[in-house]
Amino acid sequence: MFGHLQIKSCYSFQESTILINALVKMAKEKQMDALALCDKDNMYGAFEFYEACQKYHIKPIFGVEASILIDQEVYPFTLLAKDDDGYFSLVRIVSDINLSDEGAIDIQELLAYKHHLYIISASDDGIVERYIAKDMEKEAERYMRSFREAFGDNYLVMMQNHGLANQEVNNKRLLAIANFVNVKVVWGNDVRYLRPQEAITVDLLQAAKESRTLSPYFESDTNQRYLKNSSEIAMLFDHEILRNTEEVLNYVKD
Repeated sequence: MFGHLQIKSCYSFQESTILINALVKMAKEKQMDALALCDKDNMYGAFEFYEACQKYHIKPIFGVEASILIDQEVYPFTLLAKDDDGYFSLVRIVSDINLSDEGAIDIQELLAYKHHLYIISASDDGIVERYIAKDMEKEAERYMRSFREAFGDNYLVMMQNHGLANQEVNNKRLLAIANFVNVKVVWGNDVRYLRPQEAITVDLLQAAKESRTLSPYFESDTNQRYLKNSSEIAMLFDHEILRNTEEVLNYVKD
């Protein structure tokens, strides 16, 4: 089974150009079996996503990129529903996030939902990834170990490969720590557009969101966050990571 575990749609305001029906249609054309929709702190696209997946006979996986409070700082985690209870857990989580003063929920609140969700460190802005980028592997290991102890086998680490500066080095560190702490590693592509040439559009959207002006000579740092097929992904990650990801895709109830 092949599919993507980390996709944002246009419901992630100014972070993606993806329209859900076009996403699922292209996934079918690329012979994908499953897709996970993980919009930022919302599930507005869930029903539309489910309907499109039913139309194109693709397994829908419901997820969220959730804002989680750790030590008074907010970090993103990707949460994936393993079953129906997991889906309703996500609904409660995004409701709590959007009703909270901080725009996030505390990491301890996730413990109540841990049996029905995958909790994934899956972003360069995540706490583990930030410490690795700062050459603070001991702190990264400490937090990864604490997540492993709290969430057990439902805690995963996601590796990305977009050809960015220092990403290869940081990925090696991430993998080494995950292996040491006994955490499974899956792959993700942080999909935000369907085709490479659409990367600049997302850059423009994010600049507008942050009230930044881009230079006429601006170039995207990467154009690799598109919906890659199985052959493209197989060239980026080793067999164990591919197998771990396939296990997640198979285990999640559709």
